[in-house]
Formats: sequence, C-alpha cells, structure tokens
Amino acid sequence: MKHQISDVILTEIKGLWGDEPMAGDSVTPVIKTNNMTYEGYINYSDLTMRHIEKSKLEKGYLLKGDLLIEKSGGTKYHSVGYVNFFDGENHKYVCNNFVLALRPNVTIIRPKYLFHQLKYKYESGKFADCYNKTTGIQNLQVKTYLSKGVLIPSFGEQDRVIKTLDDITTNIHVKQNQLNELDSLVKSRFMEMFGDVTVEQKNTIKLGSICKTMGGGTPTTKKPEYYEGNIPWISTVSLGPNYIDGSDAKGYITNDAIINSATKLIPAYSVMVGTRVGVGKSSVNTVPICTNQDINSITGLDSKKYIPLFIKYVVDAYQSYFDSIKKGATILGINSDDLKNINVPNVSIGLQKEFVSFVELIDKSRFIVQSQIKDLQELLDSKMDEYFGGDEE
Repeated sequence: MKHQISDVILTEIKGLWGDEPMAGDSVTPVIKTNNMTYEGYINYSDLTMRHIEKSKLEKGYLLKGDLLIEKSGGTKYHSVGYVNFFDGENHKYVCNNFVLALRPNVTIIRPKYLFHQLKYKYESGKFADCYNKTTGIQNLQVKTYLSKGVLIPSFGEQDRVIKTLDDITTNIHVKQNQLNELDSLVKSRFMEMFGDVTVEQKNTIKLGSICKTMGGGTPTTKKPEYYEGNIPWISTVSLGPNYIDGSDAKGYITNDAIINSATKLIPAYSVMVGTRVGVGKSSVNTVPICTNQDINSITGLDSKKYIPLFIKYVVDAYQSYFDSIKKGATILGINSDDLKNINVPNVSIGLQKEFVSFVELIDKSRFIVQSQIKDLQELLDSKMDEYFGGDEE
C-alpha cells in the first residue's frame, strides 16, 4: 500500500502574525522564512517579536518535532518547499503565514525520519510540480505537496536511518564551525595588524583615491549570441572565496559565459564587491571576468603599493557598516561612492605581504576542511539516495 505525506500528518498548524507590540504587551517569537535554512535547521537568533492574542496561541504554538516548510517566497535558485526541523522549546514559538507547519503522527513515523525524507525529496526535485508563481512570488500547492508518496518502514529501521544521517550531518556542522573559526582567525589577525579601519584613523587613505570602480551589467536576452562566448559572467552568488576564476558561473539563459562586447570586462586581480544583492560580499578574480549589475569592481590598483587580497579584507571589515547604510526603493544596497569612501590603512607593501602570507597559510587549512566537508556531503547524499531513492510516487 502506498502512503502519502498526508497519511502521516496529525495536523497543519496555522501561521500567526499578530500585531506590532505596544508597551506592556506580551510578546511571542515568530519564525519567518528568513529564519529558515536550506540545510534544515532554524536560526533562532533573529526572530520577530509580535503581540498575539492568547486565544489564538494555543492552537498556533509549535512543538518539538514539528516540520516547517516554506509556503510562499522562493528565489531564482531555490523553489519553495524546503523543510526545517523544529527543535525549540514547546509552547513558546509560532510561525507566520508564509510557513506551512506540519505535526507528524508519532505513532506512525518518527518526525526526524520524515524530515530527512522530505529534505531528500526537495533536493532531488520531487516537489518541482508543487508550486506556482504569482507576481514573482512562488506559492506552495499544499494539496499537491501532501499527496506525494512517503516511505514508512519499521521504527527500528527509521531509528537506524536517523542515527546514520544525523551523525553525518553533525560531522558536517563540526567542519563548518572549523571553517568559521579559521575565518575569525584571519579577521583577528587583520585587526591586530591594522586596527579597526571603520573608525577614522590618522594613517588612512580613502579607497576612491587609489582605484577606479566598474559596474557590471546583464546582457539583453534578445541577442542570444551574447551568451556564446568564453568570458565568465558571474553574480554575487559566486562571491565570498578569496580568489575565484568564474568556473562556478551560472548564465542568465543556459550558458555560463558571454562575449566580451556584451558587458564590461573586469581585469584580472580586481576586487569584486556585492553592492545590491549580497551587499559586501567580495572576491579577487584571477582571470578577466564579467559581472551582473549587483557587483562593483575595484580596479586600477598600483601593484607596487597595494595587494588586491589585502584590499578585499579591508572591504570585508566594512560589512556591518554597509549593512547599516543600505538604501533603495525595492532592493536595498550601496553605491560606488559608498565603496570609494571607506578607509584603507596607509601601510607598506611589506606589511600587506605579511598579512597575505598569513591568509594563504590559513587557506591551506581551509582547503583541507572544505575537502572533508565535500566528502561528508557526498556520503550524506549517497546515504539519502540509498534510503529514500527507491520511493516511487
């Protein structure tokens, strides 16, 4: 007998939003889609506090083991329908109306087993027919979603699967934390060597006085020949690593490269900075590259005075500042003048080289950890396919 998701769900928990709290009001933390992650865990650090009537709360409270699915939203790269496992305190949190909250029937299925299974289905495209678009926003078709097939093995088998997948996932999180610690180490060394560059110092110079900036652009789709070249064309999705060569570029139509005349060519060893989407993310390009309009590139640095990777870390130090000054009617961002106005420590090329050597040493450790994460992720994908890949809708 085939089972559907709806067969193993006790109830759907209605999302609540309530009102902006006034002085003296009781408040309830509300989980929104921006608190949810594609990895499956909830970020509880930045929840919205709302005043919600007591009469509505009892039916809206989340319980440990509930599953949260993005119901409205989506992006260019991720459709709605991804799942998070709620492991917070009972009778404390609610979710908003953009989230579908499901309470599994624990007499039939372990919530964590269902979570892993739904996560696999999402990542393997089994829910691709479960949403539609209205004015650019994707909406989950709940009835279609709940009609999808689900495996229900014995509790012993469910527990075995949960332990295996949780162990691998925990190891991935440990390695990811190691990467975060390495990043913090570099930031600490930068602070030790150059101080807080966001605070006005005597021995600094404005970035705009030592460089030029170049914006990017999106070639018109009316000329497909623009996308038949060999110049990597990137968006802010690619930014973040110290160095990039555009090999992970995702093209606007089907290709990942364009011809030179389609948009501005950014010279190699420039510093590319997200100024609209992904504000403040930065990388140094090792080959000539093109970017979309969400990126400004720092070019024309005097190689005898400035090392691009050093400038990248100066930009990174301003992340919080950039977040605080973002502006715009629809998309919040910064502009080239904001970028040019930041302070650059006026230090010797020798001191910059010392810092860059430290960064490159840390990068060797980062490469090892990233390789370990890649191996663990491949193992996780293999196990998920082994456990859930045989399910036929």
